[in-house]
Amino acid sequence: MGNDRAEKYNRKRCEMIAAYRKKKLVSTVSILLAGAALLVLVAALKNVLNIAVSLVLSAMIVMITVIFARIRIVTVNHIMESQLRLLEQEEPEFHASFKK
Repeated sequence: MGNDRAEKYNRKRCEMIAAYRKKKLVSTVSILLAGAALLVLVAALKNVLNIAVSLVLSAMIVMITVIFARIRIVTVNHIMESQLRLLEQEEPEFHASFKK
């Protein structure tokens, strides 16, 4: 593999990784902000709701937010790895250069 082709491959790979990291960060932050907004809503309704109901709702919101954020992170990582594998398959000379 020529030096220019290796640089092109590395540039495409780095751009793809940066894009998926940004996507992961944006989706995780938006999920956490939505969870925080729901917690603020439950705290604002403290006078209307029973204390037990407020605690249970708060615990459920935290658990669901954390689980959903983790699922989203794993999903984005899996998509990124799949795309990187496809990128590597497009460069057959890339694998041949490592066999030497």
